[in-house]
Amino acid sequence: MTGKIIVKAETISYSYVTLQNAGKYALEAAKNTMEGSFFNSLSAMLYSAFSLEAYLNHLGNSEIQNWKQIERNTSPRQKLIMLVEKKGYNPDFTKRPFSTFDKVFLFRKMIVHGKTESIKVEEVQDRDFGDKPELPTTLWEESTTLDNAVIFVDDSALMILTLHPIFGYKENPFFTERKRFWEVKPV
Repeated sequence: MTGKIIVKAETISYSYVTLQNAGKYALEAAKNTMEGSFFNSLSAMLYSAFSLEAYLNHLGNSEIQNWKQIERNTSPRQKLIMLVEKKGYNPDFTKRPFSTFDKVFLFRKMIVHGKTESIKVEEVQDRDFGDKPELPTTLWEESTTLDNAVIFVDDSALMILTLHPIFGYKENPFFTERKRFWEVKPV
């Protein structure tokens, strides 16, 4: 039976979960195929940064009243410090997972603010004459590896898992990407 209805609905989207899942899927693709592995590693590393910052914004929205005015002009490191100081928590930036924090955001910055780069070298290499020489690469290209992708994905998830209970959350932070509520009534 078709007719007019009144729909009252709400969706709560946890973008940090979606982004973390995107990073995990990109990492799996990087592990399982050589073709495109570089690009999948790049994606996994970026999604890790996006997920971690989205989680900091998730916490900021619930912990700091004027977060929307603060978050645009605040670095991820400043956001983290501002948030954890409220709870008396001091992350150890010399040990994993938090030793990866600045690396994640430095990498993201290199990609998001990317520019054309020219790297020139003149050096002696020990190769057979017909072999391909070792060619120069940018810092972000050197950083884009499967090993780094694994570290970024694992450590960003571990940082979120560490912070979640400190802020009073009891459930798994990756339990769901979204919650949906609705009510339907006939007109």
